[in-house]
Amino acid sequence: MYYFIIACLCGIAIFWQDIKTREIHILPVLLLAGSGLLFHWKKLGKTALLSFGINLSFVACMLLCVLVIYRLKGEKQIMDRMLGWGDIVTLAALAAWMEPPRFLFFYTAATVLIATAFGMLRWVGRVDPAYPIPLAGWLSLLFNCYLTYYFLV
Repeated sequence: MYYFIIACLCGIAIFWQDIKTREIHILPVLLLAGSGLLFHWKKLGKTALLSFGINLSFVACMLLCVLVIYRLKGEKQIMDRMLGWGDIVTLAALAAWMEPPRFLFFYTAATVLIATAFGMLRWVGRVDPAYPIPLAGWLSLLFNCYLTYYFLV
C-alpha cells in the first residue's frame, strides 16, 4: 500500500508541475521510478529488471521513431519544443511499474486519450494550437487512475 501512496503523490506532483510550469522536477520522477521498481521486484523478483528493460527499450524505440518522423518533416528542434525531457523521464518512470503488455496497452490507450482530448479542445478553441500537450502531466494523472483501479479494485 505504501507503493500506491508514494506513486499517487508523485503522480499528482508531476501533473501539477507539468500543467502549471511545463517543467518537472526530478525528485517525484525518481521516487515514482524507485517505488515502481521496488513494487515490481517484490511482485516478480528478478524478472522485474527484464520487464523494466523491455519497457525502456519500447520507450527508446518510440522516441527514435518520433525523432525520425519529425526530422523527415523538416523539424529542426524537436526536444524541448515538441517533446520535453520531462515527458521522456516520466515514461521511463512509468515503465518501472508494469509488465510489458500492460505498459504497451497503457501507453497506447493513454496517448490516444490525451491526443483525442487535446484535439477536441483545440477544435473547440479552448486550447491555443501553439500550446504543447503536457504529456507527462496527463500520463501521470491517467497512471494514478490506473493505480487506483489496480490497488483498490
